[in-house]
Amino acid sequence: MSRARAVRAAAAASLALAALTACDHSAKGECKVGVNGAFGSAVTVDVDCPSAPRNVVKDVLIKGKGNAIDKGQTALLRATSFDSRSGKIVSAYNSGNLRLAEVSKKGLGDIADDLVGVKEGSRLVFKRPGLVDGNRQSAEVIVVDVFSTIAQGKKAPAPNPAPSGMPSLSVADGGGPAIKASGQPIPELAVVPFVEGSGDQVSKGDTLAVQYAIYDTKGQIVDTTWNGGKPVKLKLDKAMRGLAEGLVDQKVGSRVVVLIPASFAQGEGDRIVVVDILGILSSSPGKEKTAAP
Repeated sequence: MSRARAVRAAAAASLALAALTACDHSAKGECKVGVNGAFGSAVTVDVDCPSAPRNVVKDVLIKGKGNAIDKGQTALLRATSFDSRSGKIVSAYNSGNLRLAEVSKKGLGDIADDLVGVKEGSRLVFKRPGLVDGNRQSAEVIVVDVFSTIAQGKKAPAPNPAPSGMPSLSVADGGGPAIKASGQPIPELAVVPFVEGSGDQVSKGDTLAVQYAIYDTKGQIVDTTWNGGKPVKLKLDKAMRGLAEGLVDQKVGSRVVVLIPASFAQGEGDRIVVVDILGILSSSPGKEKTAAP
């Protein structure tokens, strides 16, 4: 063989080896995940994951249209963890439950930074190595549905006649409520929907994820979650009587005005409470835990 032919043959062999190596490298660690189940519902996965990725990998399956998530805020989400080797739920992580979590290392571990900037209404899939120490074939697959922290139903018709003490209600910057108080007394408990949700009905004793604003009859804010934009847990069996009774049978995804007379408000005077019902965090046995998209 001539020297020129030998050089060409060596170069061709080198290129072939490089192409084969690149193909092997891309296939190694590739982790394919298919998610079954509508947004917000219980999910299962189909996993083909011969080797775990070296670092956390994020895929966006559904791009939401809600508010973008900020670092340190409280997000409402359902995260379901699966074993990449079997596709089975990792039950030890109490996964699949609707929960409120701070978007921080403390609240969500090493996926927190990847949630910053994501819009509410999104579905994400994380593939995270290290489910089992020392096992390169083991990865944790996490399906995360991020729910809205603002009521998302349709606007309800105004009551006619309006109950005594009913304020005029509008939407403030950021999506929270703004009211103009009537100054009238509140003689009896009344609930007026402003936005009608389509989720599950609230039952006595449920623990809810909510945003709320409490006003006196002059329209002065007594307490609110909207200043910090952080939804909270509300245990109905621990709430003031008027609020606990007023939210029963309302639907997730609703924004309601609860008019509470002083006798139902722990003796603190009449109260106007505007509540966004975002989800049911825990409920009576057998009742599905859901949130509005």
